[in-house]
Amino acid sequence: MSAPGRSKAGLLALFRDPPAEYGDFATWFWETGTLTRERITWQLEQMKAAGVSGTWYYPRFVGTEPLATDPPYWSDEWRAIFSHSVAEHRRLGMKAGFSDWTGRGYWQERLREEGRTRPELVGRRLLCHEAVAAGGGPALEMSVPAAESVVSAAAFRVAAGSGDRLDGDSRIDLTDRFQAGTLTWSAPGGTWRVIVVTSERHDLDYLNSAVVTRWLELYSEVHERELGDLFGDTLDVFLH
Repeated sequence: MSAPGRSKAGLLALFRDPPAEYGDFATWFWETGTLTRERITWQLEQMKAAGVSGTWYYPRFVGTEPLATDPPYWSDEWRAIFSHSVAEHRRLGMKAGFSDWTGRGYWQERLREEGRTRPELVGRRLLCHEAVAAGGGPALEMSVPAAESVVSAAAFRVAAGSGDRLDGDSRIDLTDRFQAGTLTWSAPGGTWRVIVVTSERHDLDYLNSAVVTRWLELYSEVHERELGDLFGDTLDVFLH
């Protein structure tokens, strides 16, 4: 069955000479050498002649790593060459893509710095504190650091003669007994293990849409400023 509006002959013609968006899209590495505009142009012209429709730039090595580019990734000189590359893509009728794969540390540091004043960007992690309480003995006092919030606290009886095995059916919820970060509890008969799960601020909340949006803004705003109308037109593929 032919596609709507397409004759059999028209479809065969598309297979013989497919539009550019159906061509090869090459992963392009710039490492291990000195970058020049002339070298970039030569490589793109060679790829175009071979039927490549576009490239995805993949920064594998950055900074002072042995195989890093010269000039260094994300330096002013590097970005000037990248802008030249995108302009050459347009001249040749090709599409350009980019990635922040190895630049992740840079964007993370920017976001972490913003997290000082934007708490919605900050993630949390869980921590576990444990203590043993003996029935008939002194009351257990257990404190957690002020920077941590109690998520759950419970006591479990250690099953007699079983080593460290806990009796799940004996669970006593102690969460509400925390006052000002301290738990005071007198255990009934037997040996009990108190397990307290807390959370604290940690790194970034990577599953938060605010973090994802700001991450993309930070990475794309430089390209948008320096590439003008090339951004979103010729440079229109992003892989993370």
